Amino acid sequence: MTENKGFTTAAYILAALIVVVGVVLLLALKPEPCPSLTCPECKPVVVNSTVEVSVPVDYQELVADALMAEVSSDKSFRYCDKDLYDLSEITLKKVYDGFQVTENSDGELSVAGVEIKLNYDDGDCYQTFNCGLNTEQELECE
Repeated sequence: MTENKGFTTAAYILAALIVVVGVVLLLALKPEPCPSLTCPECKPVVVNSTVEVSVPVDYQELVADALMAEVSSDKSFRYCDKDLYDLSEITLKKVYDGFQVTENSDGELSVAGVEIKLNYDDGDCYQTFNCGLNTEQELECE
């Protein structure tokens, strides 16, 4: 029985020695951390990529922008209750919900039914226009 006990003790010592040698080897083979970003092995790699994202067109904003551009160039939009207002006195008050987009056989789009309320002279007068953009993207208002 002593021989068997001696063999078991030797096996435990050998197993412990293998574990210690394994830990020492792992620590010895572990790469040292890079002290700064100047180390060539540790420089970060920057990858630029382009991702195409579909952004919905805000047709109401397009029509509102076209109307405000027209207000600056066409004096007929500056009249409210037969009074002529300066461009600086006219602001966009509200763009109402709802519009229609139509595509013709050539694939050209037109927008109609955008209701836009303009404010003249800080609320002295209001005027609502029903506008749209034709297939050439020109403003049309009723």
